[in-house]
Amino acid sequence: MQDHGQQAGSFWIEAVDDVLIVAVTDRAGRILYANDRFCEISGYGHDELVGANHRILNSGHHDRGFFKTMFKTICAGEIWRGEICNRAKDGSLYWVSTTIFPELDEAGEVCRFVSCRFDITEQKNAEQRMREMAVTDALTGLQNRLGFQHRFAQLLSEAQLHRHGLALLMLDIDNFKDINDVSGHDAGDQFLKTMAYRLRTVLGSEALIARPGGDEVAIVLKRTPDSAPLADIVEQLQEAVRAPVQIGPAFLLATASIGLSVYPKDGQCTAELINCADVALYSAKRVGRNRCVRFKPEMLERTRRRVLIQEQAHAGLTAGQFELFYQPIVGLHESGLPSFEALLRWHHPVLGLIAPGVFEEVFESRQLCAEIGTFVQEAVIMQTRAWIDAGIPFAQVKYNTTTADFDAPHFAARLLTLLDRHGVGAERIGIEVTEGMFLGQQSETVRRELHALSNAGVEIAFDDFGTGFASLTHLKELPISRLKIDRSFITNLTSDTRDQKIVHGMIALAHSLGISVTAEGVETSDQMELLTVMGCDRVQGHFHCEAIPAAQVPAVLNRLNPSSNVRVAA
Repeated sequence: MQDHGQQAGSFWIEAVDDVLIVAVTDRAGRILYANDRFCEISGYGHDELVGANHRILNSGHHDRGFFKTMFKTICAGEIWRGEICNRAKDGSLYWVSTTIFPELDEAGEVCRFVSCRFDITEQKNAEQRMREMAVTDALTGLQNRLGFQHRFAQLLSEAQLHRHGLALLMLDIDNFKDINDVSGHDAGDQFLKTMAYRLRTVLGSEALIARPGGDEVAIVLKRTPDSAPLADIVEQLQEAVRAPVQIGPAFLLATASIGLSVYPKDGQCTAELINCADVALYSAKRVGRNRCVRFKPEMLERTRRRVLIQEQAHAGLTAGQFELFYQPIVGLHESGLPSFEALLRWHHPVLGLIAPGVFEEVFESRQLCAEIGTFVQEAVIMQTRAWIDAGIPFAQVKYNTTTADFDAPHFAARLLTLLDRHGVGAERIGIEVTEGMFLGQQSETVRRELHALSNAGVEIAFDDFGTGFASLTHLKELPISRLKIDRSFITNLTSDTRDQKIVHGMIALAHSLGISVTAEGVETSDQMELLTVMGCDRVQGHFHCEAIPAAQVPAVLNRLNPSSNVRVAA
């Protein structure tokens, strides 16, 4: 029985020795004993370990305070437990879960220490992989939003400690939705991966590059007196984005808008710097995209105003503060009935009656713009029906549309259904479009819907003609029946021969295509006479009448055509 017990004890010791990493050190940290498992994991032989100081394994991962606390504990005769990162002979790191037992001499003083350790390297590596996954964007390999926030905070702390600057660049791919819509989401994903690789190549490993979400990239750069000029870095970034990306047989093209804020000038914390860069990015996209805009304090005030005015407009729409005014459109050569353009007005509780030019920020909210568009459409059709019922003599009521009106599907079907519900003929309504509505991802949708409306009898007018770059193409491809010459060509018409030639040319071009012409912003009799000579069909402006409430329309009609004798209130 004793032999069996000795064999079992020997087996147990061998089994423990295969798992446990055991070492004995004196108070000075000199290694007195190391078992085979210790030699195996550290890569050192017994002869290299015994007599050496335990600092031979120091990885540099832990600070002096870590070891100071440990040594204080074990020298007080207490057991210490914790996790330690050590460096093996070949330079690799390994982690051990460690328990250190102090041994006492006959006088009760601590004389040496026995450490028992378990290898937890795989566990720690798995934890590290989990941490990296939590802060890494799976598609691009860049930091995700969480990783960006954490690392940005670290970089800002370092900048504050060492008194150097930081630059934050918020980069957004212009019209990235077009790539997804036209080429598919797989192509969009490949495009983003290519962009991430290019940005890393341009900026190197020192920069923090993150993808907080979508097609937005956040970049943090350390700024010292020796740093490259930001303008040079920005140009390199924009060149990297502008370069074509080949995916299959297709070459995808894009540009980037960038908002820039700088520590310490623009903010003292990450939230302030991010907000400032976002505001600058918004400004870059608003003024034309494909550019970098540096944050300025006045941008923040504009942002506050935009948010406030949008909140007030949303509340005002619910409270009935918006109203349509109507401006007559009068024929120059024809004796037919006048038409009216519906123009939005806001009875602002503080500013009074204001036109869209005063609250243009409202239309930067696509959702709010769509809500206003619905209000205008319904109000126009209801007013048209009311004038018909009242016997008011008019030809058409026209109103402006925006791309937001086409966000919801079946714009044409919804408008025609509304006309049918109120018993209004399609020929009594006209809608006005601008060139900007055909430059984005919705262009094909807008074209399709306009053709459907034109086929049903709704007049389509091209507003602000002459101010864009592709108007001639639109005249050729779209069902345009009326062209409106922008007021910028009419203001100096009588004194500027260039404007005269341009306007005369536009009228001739439109007539050659069977399109009638309306001149906007007509304010003087001289302008009227000149437009009449040029063959312009209709005019609109303060010369005849400013925009007025619906209730004043009968009186204006009587003034424009005394024989109409309109006496019924609108």
